[in-house]
Amino acid sequence: MKNEENPNNQTSEEDIPQKVADLFDALFATLPNKDSDYLSRQKEITDQLFKALDSLSPAERNAEINLLNRNLDRRYSVSLYNIRDLIKTKRCEEALTQIAPLENMLLLLEDAINKRHQYQLVFHYYFSLMEKALTEKAFPEANITLLPVDGVSLYILKAQALFRLGKTDQGYLSLHQALELDPVSVDVVFLLLEQDIQANNDFSIANDEERISQYLYRSEDFFRSMKYVAYLTYNTTDKDWTSYLSSLPKNITPYDFLYKADPLLSILLPKEKALLSPLVKETYEEKIKEAIDHKDKATYLYYLNNYLPFLSPEEKRRFTPSPFALPEGKKVKHA
Repeated sequence: MKNEENPNNQTSEEDIPQKVADLFDALFATLPNKDSDYLSRQKEITDQLFKALDSLSPAERNAEINLLNRNLDRRYSVSLYNIRDLIKTKRCEEALTQIAPLENMLLLLEDAINKRHQYQLVFHYYFSLMEKALTEKAFPEANITLLPVDGVSLYILKAQALFRLGKTDQGYLSLHQALELDPVSVDVVFLLLEQDIQANNDFSIANDEERISQYLYRSEDFFRSMKYVAYLTYNTTDKDWTSYLSSLPKNITPYDFLYKADPLLSILLPKEKALLSPLVKETYEEKIKEAIDHKDKATYLYYLNNYLPFLSPEEKRRFTPSPFALPEGKKVKHA
C-alpha cells in the first residue's frame, strides 16, 4: 500500500524492523521445498533482508541482527529436530529433501555476511565455551565469525542420511564440512571413527583416535573413547561395555577409572600418558585463571567442574578453597 509520505512506495525508516521480520518469515516459508524455485526465492529474500539491515544505523542494525540471530537459530533448530525424526524412522530421502533448503539458506547467509567484510571470513559454530576456547587456541585466525545457525548439526544429519543410503563418499564430505565449522568437535570425529571402523580403514582410524585425544575435554567423551579402544582391542560390543561400566563404582571419573578402580581396561592407557592433551590442559588452566582475574564465578565453575574429573586429589587441592565467596553451606561442585 502506498504511503502518503512515501510517494515512491519506499519503506520508511520506521517500517524497516517490520520489513526485516516479514522477510525473515518469508525466508522460512521457503523451507518446505514444495517447488523447484526455492533456490532463487531464498536468494531474493536474503538479498532484500540484508539490504534492509544495511539501511539501519549501526546500533539499530546490531539490535536487529541479534534478534534475528536468536530467532533464526531457534527456528532452524526446530527444522533440524524434524529432520532427525525422519532419519530415525529411516525416511532418509525425505530428510535430504528437507535438508536441501536449510543448507542453501546457510550458504546464502555466509555469502551475505562475507560480502559485508573486506576479507574472507572463517565461519564457526560452537556448542560450548570450551569448544570456542580450544578453537581460538588451536586455530588462532583473526577472521573467525560465529555462524548464526547450527550448521554443524545440519551437516551431521546430512551425513547420517547419506551413510544410511549407502552414499559413503558424500557422507564423509558432509562430516568434513561439519568439522570446518567446529574443528575441535569430538562428536563429529566419533562419527568419522564409526565409519572408518566399518570400512576397516586403519590409517583413518589412527588419525581419528589422535584427533579425539587432542580435543577430548569432557568426562563422557573419555568413556566414549574407551569404548572404541575396548572394541578395537578386544572386539567387545556396546552391550559388553555397558555391562562392564555398570560394574564400576557409581559416578566414576576418568582419573579414578585409570588409577583407583583398577579396571581391566586401564592397561590400555599407560600410566605415563596424560588423560588430557597439553592443549586441553593448558586451555583449562588459562580459562580458570582468567575467570578468577575477572571475578567471573559462573565461568570459573563451568571450566573447573569439567576439569576436575581428570585431576588427582593432589591437583584438585589447588582449587580449594574457592576464590569466590559462596553462600553458607554451599560448596564448589567437584564433579
